Amino acid sequence: MPVPGYGVPMEPAPIIPRRPAGRTDAGATVSVEGRPCRPLWIGTFPVAGIGTPAGRGEGIWRTTVDLCSGELSTPVQVAHCPAPSFLATGADTRMLYATAEDTPLGELSVLEEEGGHLRSFPRVSSGGAAPTHLVHVPAPGGGSVLVTSNYGDGTVGVVPLGEDGLPHSGTTALHHRGSGPDPDRQQGSHAHSATPAPGGRMLLVCDLGTDELRRIRLGGTPGEPLATEDGVAFRFRPGSGPRHAAFLPDGRHLVVVTELSAEVVLLEWDGEHAEELARVELAQGTSGTHLPSHLVLSPRADAPGHLLDVADRGPGTLLTLAIPPSGDALDLLGSTPVGSSWPRHFAVVPGCEGSTLLVVAGETENRLTVLRRTVDSPLPELLAGWVKVPSPAFVLPTLATRPQNY
Repeated sequence: MPVPGYGVPMEPAPIIPRRPAGRTDAGATVSVEGRPCRPLWIGTFPVAGIGTPAGRGEGIWRTTVDLCSGELSTPVQVAHCPAPSFLATGADTRMLYATAEDTPLGELSVLEEEGGHLRSFPRVSSGGAAPTHLVHVPAPGGGSVLVTSNYGDGTVGVVPLGEDGLPHSGTTALHHRGSGPDPDRQQGSHAHSATPAPGGRMLLVCDLGTDELRRIRLGGTPGEPLATEDGVAFRFRPGSGPRHAAFLPDGRHLVVVTELSAEVVLLEWDGEHAEELARVELAQGTSGTHLPSHLVLSPRADAPGHLLDVADRGPGTLLTLAIPPSGDALDLLGSTPVGSSWPRHFAVVPGCEGSTLLVVAGETENRLTVLRRTVDSPLPELLAGWVKVPSPAFVLPTLATRPQNY
């Protein structure tokens, strides 16, 4: 049965558009018994861990969330595919792409929505080992590409797509070498995400293993390589372990969450290089292990500027930081329990009456939970209840046109 008390997600979109109070994103909603709801895809991780047999619910699930009450419908599995721990859609929102993190050689699943169900196409190479992040971007010369970050060996894979959204040639693999001081986590390059930079010709790769923000340049004319390594835009403090990044709307500032040092770093971007402006420790004197995972930027409703939400898998919380309109400072406002352990990913969309709803994937407790932020307070509150999904790792809304942030 549906469980009351849930919210509405949006994929890793760096900026969630502000909407007037009393309105919802009508183009991204469906009506269920006369109530506005948002359909969601849920990606999963192997329940017993990488390398274990499938068959315990691993795949892609579908649910809907009521934009006003936050109630989630009973999730239904709509596709069987290996370790779809990160999802992305393209310009044609019928197409859905997923990392196959558990496949030996690294692959991507390609699917198409048909009446609420997913039809599978042959998987394609991710270009490396253990793909953990995926982003669809327009190619400078026309068309589009899928860019995947392969954590296992640090390789970035670039897959060209045809007008039908299907891969039409082989994957370009960009290799990288390096290491960091952590002997367990930084023995080599570990590309964790790729963030499109303003201008459309460059991607910034968070390399957890080398403490670098790598540049990938996309080709734009016939005869040019599809993509090339283009040096390092920024070097983090040794042992930081950068994981995910997002640009502010001004295109001059970006925030990066570091997994190993548990920090948020604010950088100023000049088109080629970045310079550190501010740094906030997420632990703030608290005990225990802190392992931040995903971040999302959204406009602030109660004051000028933006809010940055960061999931922390250690204590199972969502931390909220404020960024002023100038974009040059960070202020940690507080943390909120998410009602589940190991929040690997979350998504944000506007709800009813100007509220913001955050759906959290609690991987190790097999549950989705929801928080709500009202127009009166920057800190969200956990809503009652939860629904079960086996090892949820990603939340992606359907039918929406989303800016992509990672």
